[in-house]
Amino acid sequence: MIMVSHAAFPAVTKQPTPASLSKKWITDILRKKIGYRGLICSDDLEMGGVLAAAPIEQAIEQVMIGHIRAGGDLGRICHQEDFILRADEALVREAECDGRFARRVRESIGCVLAFKKKTFDKKSAAGRSTPAPTSTRVEKLTRQLWEFGEEIRLAALAREERA
Repeated sequence: MIMVSHAAFPAVTKQPTPASLSKKWITDILRKKIGYRGLICSDDLEMGGVLAAAPIEQAIEQVMIGHIRAGGDLGRICHQEDFILRADEALVREAECDGRFARRVRESIGCVLAFKKKTFDKKSAAGRSTPAPTSTRVEKLTRQLWEFGEEIRLAALAREERA
């Protein structure tokens, strides 16, 4: 599982959109470029920076629904049950009004259920945990992340030279 923060990276996206709402980060980079197939969740909606910028209703609308639209699977609300219930209602309302969003929610539900089945399958519940990735896989992902970081660094240098 990967948690995407609410930090913005305009040098990459050319927009002030937080990574947790960014289709570029979630779908284009994590899913397509890196090939990540696991669950993607947002950081907590109850974080001070989020709630300082907007009341919880707006945070739910903007962050939770925006995160799902961008390709994420889970929006995190970690403390207040009332906020969780409001988020659930908002997600259901949005899915009832927007067929495209409803399809995206069904995809996310499928990912979450597959994760649960894989992780909590009764056959593997006998104390076995998910096996660690092979060193080859870790090296490949590390290399991909390093290359992506270099692309960002070189793009920033090129912008500085033009300025």
